[in-house]
Amino acid sequence: MRRLARPPFAQEVLGFSNSGPIAAFPCLPWFPILLCPTAVLAAILLLIGHTAATEEAIHAEELALHEARHRALVAVHFAQTHGITLAEADWHREINGEVPAELLRTRALASAQRDRAIQRLAQAHGVGQPLPFPGFAAHLEAVNTARRQAKAQANGQPIYGRIEFTPWQLYRYEVDNLRLRLQAKFRETEPTDEAAQARVEAALRS
Repeated sequence: MRRLARPPFAQEVLGFSNSGPIAAFPCLPWFPILLCPTAVLAAILLLIGHTAATEEAIHAEELALHEARHRALVAVHFAQTHGITLAEADWHREINGEVPAELLRTRALASAQRDRAIQRLAQAHGVGQPLPFPGFAAHLEAVNTARRQAKAQANGQPIYGRIEFTPWQLYRYEVDNLRLRLQAKFRETEPTDEAAQARVEAALRS
């Protein structure tokens, strides 16, 4: 069947792209659909569902941690690649074909999706639970309070590890611990540590 040309309206108004539902169903006659309001609504809902599945339902609180982590890295990228020191007003303007805010979100979303996949995989294999989102700020406060109390009650005995975490430090610590637990779980049936690590990576890609 000959592939029908995609009407410009679908691209410019509805925002369909090569990664959206039109690309997934190229044989459908999209132009007649655009003439029917009910079909337009169905197409938009399909697009929303496709996007939500792609983004792994990352909570805004978790994504914000990754954006804060990547912001300095994006600034370094623009300084090294384009010779520009980003001011606050620069983040939403195009610079030599790149928009800093868009690059920041892309990188943050990619790393957040990977960390969320680790959390879900750990849960599936019974070695841990996903981090609490929403509610991570309260979790951070509870952890830090417990650490401070432990120090106060130590009577001079050493307290190992941090006494107080920043949000990113606690997030990274707990996600990395889930990954280590996964590797230990897989090591039970794998011949080497390297094989267990490779199995984790393969599971995250699947």
